[in-house]
Amino acid sequence: MQTLGILKADIVDEPERTENGDFDEMFVELFSEVPQFEHEFRVYELTLNKFPKCVHECDSYLITGSRFSVYDDEPWIHQLKNFVRRIHEAKVKLIGVCFGHQIIADALGGIVLKSEKGWGLGAHEYKVVHPNPLSFNCANIQLLCSHQDQVVKVPDLAKVVLTSNFCENAGTMIDEYIVTIQGHPEFSKSFANSLCWSHKEELGEQFENVVESLTSTTDESLVAGLLVSFLNDGFLRTDNR
Repeated sequence: MQTLGILKADIVDEPERTENGDFDEMFVELFSEVPQFEHEFRVYELTLNKFPKCVHECDSYLITGSRFSVYDDEPWIHQLKNFVRRIHEAKVKLIGVCFGHQIIADALGGIVLKSEKGWGLGAHEYKVVHPNPLSFNCANIQLLCSHQDQVVKVPDLAKVVLTSNFCENAGTMIDEYIVTIQGHPEFSKSFANSLCWSHKEELGEQFENVVESLTSTTDESLVAGLLVSFLNDGFLRTDNR
């Protein structure tokens, strides 16, 4: 059985951790609901400097979200950027979500900045950019999100697959071995609601609209299935190559 290494870049605070699980547990629950998922999990606590000994310690990796920014001067963040470069050179499959999306972009030549647009919270709709190597057989997807930083320049090798007016580079494919998304398919509506309330002052007049967005239908299951297909088989091409 193949192994998915979860590169855990933060710890959820209490009481949310008890109610909704930690970041690694959210992904375990998300992927475990996909019948085709047949990987074992191995969790690495990056903030405690727990890293794989080599890139081939797992068959594939996933970098979680984090309250940290990719430009924070933390030893483990610098180490993670180097590890991303080694993964890329070794052509090992890698998924990045939110902070993971951003640090992969940064490590491979992109640029990440704190957005002047402020916080992106609640449910956001993203346009699917066609053609793309994933089987996004739809025009749009909707995901929960929580971020203030954004990828403002993607790496030269990256292809944008998801975009929105709020977040231009919301999903990328890099070199066919790496897929990154700004949204959070692993979040529950309960956890997303807690995040909205924790940023109520920053949201100001937008707070009610952001909370209301959580009543919409979101596409966690669709994205989970696509990510599992990527882990199992590689990218599902739409151009028959």
